[in-house]
Amino acid sequence: MNRLFTQAQKKHMYIASGGRCQKCGETLGIDWEAHHINRYTDGGVTEITNGLAVCHSCHKKLHRGKTMQIKARGWQVEALEKSRLSKEISFLLNATPGAGKTIYSALEAGRWLQDYILDFVIIVVPTTALKGDSHAGFLGDWTKAGIEIKTQLKEGRGVPKEFSGAVVTYQQLPNLITTFKTWRDLGIKLGFVFDEVHHASERNTWGAATSECHAMAEKVLAMTGTPFRGDGIRISFVRYDNEGRAIADHNYSYREAIRDGVCREVEFYTDDGIAEYIIDENQENVRVSEATQEQEGMVKSVIFHKDSHWLETTLAKADEKLDQYRTGYNAGGIVICRPGNDENDDRHLLQIAKKIRMVTGEEPVVITHDDKDANAKIEAFRKSNQKWIVSVRKISEGVDIKRLRVMVMASKPGTELLFRQLVGRVVRQESRSEPETATVYMAKFPQLQEWAAQIMEEAQAGLRDREEREREPVTDESKTDFIPLGATHEDGGAISIHGEQFTAPEIRYAEEIKINDPLLSTTSVTTIAHILKKDGKKIEPEEVHEPLQAKKVRIRQDINKLVRRLALRIQEHSGSDRPAFAQVWQQIHQAAGVRDLDDLMDNHPLEKANQVHELLKQLMGSWENAA
Repeated sequence: MNRLFTQAQKKHMYIASGGRCQKCGETLGIDWEAHHINRYTDGGVTEITNGLAVCHSCHKKLHRGKTMQIKARGWQVEALEKSRLSKEISFLLNATPGAGKTIYSALEAGRWLQDYILDFVIIVVPTTALKGDSHAGFLGDWTKAGIEIKTQLKEGRGVPKEFSGAVVTYQQLPNLITTFKTWRDLGIKLGFVFDEVHHASERNTWGAATSECHAMAEKVLAMTGTPFRGDGIRISFVRYDNEGRAIADHNYSYREAIRDGVCREVEFYTDDGIAEYIIDENQENVRVSEATQEQEGMVKSVIFHKDSHWLETTLAKADEKLDQYRTGYNAGGIVICRPGNDENDDRHLLQIAKKIRMVTGEEPVVITHDDKDANAKIEAFRKSNQKWIVSVRKISEGVDIKRLRVMVMASKPGTELLFRQLVGRVVRQESRSEPETATVYMAKFPQLQEWAAQIMEEAQAGLRDREEREREPVTDESKTDFIPLGATHEDGGAISIHGEQFTAPEIRYAEEIKINDPLLSTTSVTTIAHILKKDGKKIEPEEVHEPLQAKKVRIRQDINKLVRRLALRIQEHSGSDRPAFAQVWQQIHQAAGVRDLDDLMDNHPLEKANQVHELLKQLMGSWENAA
């Protein structure tokens, strides 16, 4: 069977498409391409019923979407199968913090996109930190799954080309509803991923926005690590049982994560003490473990005070435990302070950081509640060898820093939801070869003890499940009710008939060269890869894995700088009272057909951005030579 579509087949596909790309809807140029819906390498036939007429940009994106560099865990495979068989628009996943919900969402979205159920996916997260970066979070994990996403969207603009999705915050969502409705009315099939969906409710604006998104969606994936809200308010479009807990379509508990070695076992140090204070001219001496609800507020103010002996002793113990973890391992610790709402609260956070310096002799990383550089600081800490990071709720959920092994709660979480989210920061297993542990230091308040005991009970049950599984004898599959349910695939490169080995990126690049050149139809992929390597063409994994978003952000910054320099130079020459930004962009529009920076980033390929960058350098050089 031929791999390439014939000219007659392509003519038929072009007419059937109405001369428009069957993915993005744009008019097809002379460089349009015929795409196999089911890949030729996966057994797809080269027939018009298995073909689409698409533009070059969409064809590249479609093949990128097929590239998986991540492997689904057992629970993820089970959840994906449940979702595939479901007839409902929405699917609610309840998985314990640290289990891998972000990876799961990428696998799910990849299926939606590859099966043409969707054209574009919008991911909604509680904070900007959860949008991720090139290595972690939604941007990093979805890129590993072969899905290019943006980390910002502007209202009123069209669907960004070269991307299959975007990630926004719940706070941004209400302002984008009109834009999403416009896209839908244009025939764009939309899907939504709501991360930590418990943040939405019937009583907040973004809760109402999630309901509107659900109404216009082809598919919705809602995810949570705690299937309830502390205030008991219901989440939009989610089903509930009689006890007010969300009914999930798939559950994966902390017990199961311990059993499977996905999460670490946590040990809790519940430090007690006596808080002394005067109220209404009466001196009180209250033991932390015996504090009533009326006394808790005063007790917290005393034990978490910067000069508290309780706090100093607890920090010293935690630092000693962290040093034990750091023997042969780059472990880190986190101190969670009370949430900051005003200047005084931030001052308390800084006072705790000062106390850490005094106790440990090292400077901690500090993340305030409104820190504009929070994401950069978190990323730097993730890669560094620094011991401690101090934060409020900025790192309470979703942020993936696997080297965190010790936590100090220098505050008292008010709900079980928040308590579990905080503990979830130190449970992420890094090594699958052997079980890991983590340690949490907290005040011995009765409610915290109860929640900690529940987590410990789940962990112990998971360990028992693991021991029982390890003791189970190996059985002969031929004597059991063995039912194969499927298998996952992961690219691993290739070996030529001469024994030469090629990496997966090298093979993918060689396949792309072969597909786009009919003269190479009879040439083996490994031969093409050999020629490319001999000619010095190096395809590194980093070149494949780096998100398109990261590349565009980098070139955007460079172009912005050049535009500003050029605008200022023209202003200086003309004697104008303001930089000549309009004149610069007019020249760019005339030369490259680009209206502005947003138009360049959203509607043109990376190659066009590189052309604009070179054009600006030439214009800048002309002005400097003239001077």
